[in-house]
Amino acid sequence: EAEIEEEGPCVVQKTDVHWDYVAKEMMWLAADFAAERKRQMSTAKKLAAAVRQYHKTKESRKLRDILEKDVKRRRVASKIARDLSKWWHKIDRVIAYKQKVDADTYRRKAMDRHLVFLVRQTEKYGERLAQQPQTDPPSPHDYPHNNDDDDDDPTHSSSEENGNTDAEK
Repeated sequence: EAEIEEEGPCVVQKTDVHWDYVAKEMMWLAADFAAERKRQMSTAKKLAAAVRQYHKTKESRKLRDILEKDVKRRRVASKIARDLSKWWHKIDRVIAYKQKVDADTYRRKAMDRHLVFLVRQTEKYGERLAQQPQTDPPSPHDYPHNNDDDDDDPTHSSSEENGNTDAEK
C-alpha cells in the first residue's frame, strides 16, 4: 500500500464504449453544422450584397442610358438647328442676290430711258442747229433753258445775286 500511495491516486484507464463514440460524433456534427451555418450566412451576405450592387448598377445604368439619350437628342437637335441656320443663310443670300439683280435691272432700264431721252434731246438740238443759217452765230434765245431768272444751278445763292460775296457776309 505504501507503494500505491506514493504513486498517487490510482487512475483506471477507461476504454471507450459505443456511447462515447456517439457523443464524439454528435459534438463533431454540432461543430460541422455551426461551421456550415456560418458559411451559409457568409455566402448569403455576399449574395445579398451582390444583388444590391446589381440593382444599384442596373439603376445607375438606366440613369446613364437616359442621360446618354438626352445628350444624343441634344446633339441631333443642335445639328439640325445648325443645318437650318445654314439653309436660311443660303436662302437669305439667294434673296439678296435676287433683290440685287432686280435693282440692277431697274437701274439699267432707268439709265436706258435716260439715255434715250438724252439721245432725243441731242437729235432735237442737232436738228435745230441744222435748220439755222450757218452764217449767223447762235442767239441766246435759241436755247430753251438759257434764262438767267430760271437758273436752277444750286451753286448760285441769293446773296451772290444781290452782289454779296463770302467775304462780305
